[in-house]
Amino acid sequence: EKESGRVLRCSAPQLLCPPRAVGALTHAFSRPGLDVTGLSEARLQQLIEEGLIQVSADLFHIAKEDLEPIASLPGWGEKSSEKLAMVAKDVASRGVPLSRFIYSLGIRHIGTHTSKLIAAAYGNADAFLADIDKGSQIAHAEGEAEQEHFRALILDDGVKGIGPVMIDSLILFSRNEALVQAAKNLRQAIKVLDEPKPKTGSTASSSLTNLPFSELTVVF
Repeated sequence: EKESGRVLRCSAPQLLCPPRAVGALTHAFSRPGLDVTGLSEARLQQLIEEGLIQVSADLFHIAKEDLEPIASLPGWGEKSSEKLAMVAKDVASRGVPLSRFIYSLGIRHIGTHTSKLIAAAYGNADAFLADIDKGSQIAHAEGEAEQEHFRALILDDGVKGIGPVMIDSLILFSRNEALVQAAKNLRQAIKVLDEPKPKTGSTASSSLTNLPFSELTVVF
């Protein structure tokens, strides 16, 4: 976006920048994520511009409501809006594995492989979101306490494959209240399927079990 010859850029996460939100939602609804078929970037752009969708959970809410606002959009119609609602309801009721739920959140540096590692460490969405919440609370601590808590995350040896860059991404995500709330809203809107935790090598030492993301391993 340009103003008086200057280029204005949004420094917030992609989902929270209206001009770039379509990319974040396309990522969320993609096959490796929530796998909602029939939603092109153009159609997502329409839904965003009409204020019908801001975060991924919104799609599953509007699918249960009056579809007229969607059906009346150019290029949609009653049939297309009903098909979208049917797909959204199917995804919500059938559920998605925890790894795909994590991937859909669009956390920087957390791709399909890393999402599976994180999902294996936590096992279920409640455990994962509890750690995100814990990280959010520590982020509001004053002085050096916050830094010490986050520094402690890289001292444990548990799930292999999670590097410091990924840990930093989880920490940054947990510091953003809007993104954390969006994740919680999505958890309430759809069923998230548990993923089995490995029997060995996935638990943190007792000294770190009360820390956020303590069940993840950092590999240098």
